[in-house]
Amino acid sequence: MNICPRCGTGGANGDRFCGFCGYNLTVQNDSDFVTRQDLKVQDIRFDLAIVYYNEGKYAAAKQIFENVLKEHPEHTQARELYEKSRKALADARVDEP
Repeated sequence: MNICPRCGTGGANGDRFCGFCGYNLTVQNDSDFVTRQDLKVQDIRFDLAIVYYNEGKYAAAKQIFENVLKEHPEHTQARELYEKSRKALADARVDEP
């Protein structure tokens, strides 16, 4: 199983692109993000939230996804990852003594 480094979604072995965010799984580095044209603040926030999510910092990720959704409620990837972050936080609270 391949895990997308951008959004953390799992995919089948041999997939060339992430089925969720479209990230090119064959890229060996993150230079495609550096050279991307017309980078918007929303994109930067979304990418930062994904970094937090992948590091297990679900509270920070949830907050940023929530802010992205306030500005762009149609952002389906942010909505799904917001829900995943919220669920991960709830699960972590249940596991605490």
